[in-house]
Amino acid sequence: MKNAPADSSILNDVSSSQWEALSRKKIYFGHQSVGLNIIEGLVEIIKSCPEIKLNIQEISSPADLEKPLFGHSLIGQNRNPQSKIEHFARLMENGLGDRVDLAFFKFCYVDIVAETNAEEVFSSYNKRLADLQTKYPRVRFLTVTAPLTTNPSGLKATVKKMLGRTLRTETDNIKRNSFNALLREKYKSSLFDLAEYEATYVNGEKAVFIKNDQKYGFLRPEYSDDGGHLNALGRKVISRRLLLFLIKEIEKKQ
Repeated sequence: MKNAPADSSILNDVSSSQWEALSRKKIYFGHQSVGLNIIEGLVEIIKSCPEIKLNIQEISSPADLEKPLFGHSLIGQNRNPQSKIEHFARLMENGLGDRVDLAFFKFCYVDIVAETNAEEVFSSYNKRLADLQTKYPRVRFLTVTAPLTTNPSGLKATVKKMLGRTLRTETDNIKRNSFNALLREKYKSSLFDLAEYEATYVNGEKAVFIKNDQKYGFLRPEYSDDGGHLNALGRKVISRRLLLFLIKEIEKKQ
């Protein structure tokens, strides 16, 4: 499914009963700006597809999830991945863990950069998630790969590459790819591979660069207007994938 065209047709085979089952779930999603892009994409898709009755709302307290809802909120501080791990855990421990069916959050591309100790962030994330799963065994905790950024392709970038220099965008994306590889290995059965979808065009073509004989994915320029956030096309591609992912995840719990 990863390499299939990521256009609107991927939702064509979802039945009305599957959409209904999704609308009955209590879901929490913690995020920052790229997450807001995804939320915007979800809202746009739902407006154009009346059979999708998913209720999406920004929440401010666990009480907001007393009823079926796709609840979301800002979480932690950008450039501080540990703050997002801890904030998510606090939200679960302050009431969300007793209410939700599925819960997940995502890092931002600014959280994982060249200087980041990817193994340390992964270890902290892994420990916290394991603790939460023990405390709230009925909740399905999901994982999201860290988003990528585009790689510059102008004259300046070309000259730097010809001189053998490594671009900052490449070193940052290399670290994100390394971090995501850890997540894929550990959480492959419950992973929304945001980075993979960001690097894959609607025709299945992958955006990759090669460094030291290794291939690394980056955000397709067609999906972003500023190199990091998702534009109209990007957010719809990712949001469709997320809806399909959630459908499959709730079926695992039934």
